[in-house]
Amino acid sequence: MSNNEFNIYFEQSEKNIYITLLSKIINVSEIIKIQKKIRDIIACDKELKKIKTINKPEELRKIIKRDNHEAIIYQYPKCRIHASIVNIYTEKNLHTKCFNKRAEEIKNNLKDFIKATKGLEENVCGSLNDKSIDFWIKRIYLESPIKGSIALNIFPHSCDFFEKIEKTRKEFKYNTSIKAHPSPNYEYLVINIFRFIRGNKEYNISADRNFYEEIKQISDRLEKNPIKIQIKPRVVFSDKYFSNENYDL
Repeated sequence: MSNNEFNIYFEQSEKNIYITLLSKIINVSEIIKIQKKIRDIIACDKELKKIKTINKPEELRKIIKRDNHEAIIYQYPKCRIHASIVNIYTEKNLHTKCFNKRAEEIKNNLKDFIKATKGLEENVCGSLNDKSIDFWIKRIYLESPIKGSIALNIFPHSCDFFEKIEKTRKEFKYNTSIKAHPSPNYEYLVINIFRFIRGNKEYNISADRNFYEEIKQISDRLEKNPIKIQIKPRVVFSDKYFSNENYDL
């Protein structure tokens, strides 16, 4: 790779099922503006613009059913932009076409567990004393090379946000894990806005260095002038990309 190139590694698509406490974004318009700027940068790169970009969850579900599917760029649609807070349950290697059926089986077979997860959601919202929580978008997370996604880092307005989440999580009788970073001294949540996804065949590309530099400029502006957003926690069934149809418990 030359100094004028920047590597992007596509991640293999995943077929897991999760129960997650995640945050829906209430005022998502500012994130959409950032996402659009990055989409324009992607469209100008001679290598990236060759990759199919999709933004419909149903299209993503259809593609990743095939183990050997082509490499794609997934742009999160407005209605599915989120940040994961606590991972409550994971079941690995679930085939995508069985997602809804398996979700119903979990609901029927683990009723006490599902009831407890709803209690966790209520306790988290209660401990935060509000239906929505203020966060700040402070940067774009850019690995070098990029490994699977472009994401925003959002930081809570309240300094005790993660303390309250940790206290509530520990009172939950089932094993869980906080999805905040860096571990163990939590500072921020992650909002993935683009995913670079492939099938079972390894796929990487070298984008122009300008791709990285232009996105870094957006990130630098966010660090100087963070953008305020509000989130609302809720517990959902989800695949890795929050693309499934029926996500309510």
